[in-house]
Amino acid sequence: MSQQLRLTSVAIRRRGLTLIELVVVMVILAALAGILVPLLPGMVGRAHTSSSATNVGEIAKAIQTHQAVQLSYPSNFDSLVTPAGALVSYLPGAAAGQLTTATLTDETADALVDAGITTMAQMIATPASNPGDFSPTFFPYGTDRDVPPTSTALADGVAVASLTGAAANRLFAAPVGATYALFGVGSRTTMQGRSLQDAPVHFPESANDSPNVAYSRYAVVFQLTDGSGNPLKSARMVGVCAFHDDAVVSLNDHVAEYWEASKS
Repeated sequence: MSQQLRLTSVAIRRRGLTLIELVVVMVILAALAGILVPLLPGMVGRAHTSSSATNVGEIAKAIQTHQAVQLSYPSNFDSLVTPAGALVSYLPGAAAGQLTTATLTDETADALVDAGITTMAQMIATPASNPGDFSPTFFPYGTDRDVPPTSTALADGVAVASLTGAAANRLFAAPVGATYALFGVGSRTTMQGRSLQDAPVHFPESANDSPNVAYSRYAVVFQLTDGSGNPLKSARMVGVCAFHDDAVVSLNDHVAEYWEASKS
C-alpha cells in the first residue's frame, strides 16, 4: 500500500514540466517563429494571387455560360457609380488614373440592352453617419438590408463606370479608341443561382483592399464602340478584372504577381 502511495506521489510530482523542459519548448517555438514569420507576407501574397486568378477565370466562364444558355449576358451588375454619376469613393484604385466614367448615348445604351444588360444595381456613396447595414463589399446598395436595392435602367444619359482606353489595351489588348463599360460582379446579378452560385470576394492583398473598407469584388468590362468610336450593335465582353489600391489588374497580372511573390 505504501509503495502504491509513493508511486502515486511521484506521478503527481511529474505531472508538470520541469524548467529545462519549458526552456527547450520555448527554444523550439522561437526557432519555428523565426522560420515562419518571414514567410507570412509571401504566403498572403500567394494566397491573394492564386485565389484571384482562379476567381477571374471562373467569373468569365460563368458569364460566358450564361450568355450561351440564356442567349444574353447577365444583367443587374453593380454600378460602381453613385446616383450622381461619380465613381464610388470606396472603389480601390479610383485615383490611379485607369478608371473613369462614361455617359451612355442612345447607341451605346442599345448595345448593352441588346446584349441583355438592361439594368445595374445602384450603389451609394459611403454614408457620412449611421451606416446601418451598409458594407462596401457585402451591401453597398444602402443602409437597410430590408429595403430592396434600387436598379437603374441603362439608357441615354446614364453614367457608368469605365476603363480608359490605355488600361483596356494593357489589360485585354482591346482597342485604345473604344468606349468601355465597367460593372462590378456583385450579389445582385441575374446569374446568381444559374451560372454562378455566389459572387466571389477579392481576397485582400493589403488592409486598404479589405472588404470592410473597400469594394472587394471583381468587375467585368464590356466594349461599347469600336476603335474609331462607332457604336457596336451589341456590347462585347472583353474581360474580367480586379481592383487593387493602385491599379486595375487582370488574370495575367495575378499570375505574374504569384510568381513574383514565390521568389520571396
